[in-house]
Amino acid sequence: MAGYEKKLLKWEKEQNEGTSMTKSGKRKRTEDNPKPVPPPPPRQRMQKEEPTNFLRFATSLKLMVGRTVTEAMLQRAGSLLEDYLIEFKRV
Repeated sequence: MAGYEKKLLKWEKEQNEGTSMTKSGKRKRTEDNPKPVPPPPPRQRMQKEEPTNFLRFATSLKLMVGRTVTEAMLQRAGSLLEDYLIEFKRV
């Protein structure tokens, strides 16, 4: 988006001046310099259930590789991982 804004400001400045410069230093007409096209708006890339499911996976990994691991933590991590895999297959 920042790249588009820079191009738009440059284009508006060139339109106010009436001419623009090419790379070789020659002037070109403003008709040859079209207005920059904005990038498409961002779209949703995750489904509604995916963030919760990803947190299950992340929590299970964190529990498994923690500095201190107890049997109860491993059982909880296994349960979360199983829930993640079932939901991942469904989604």
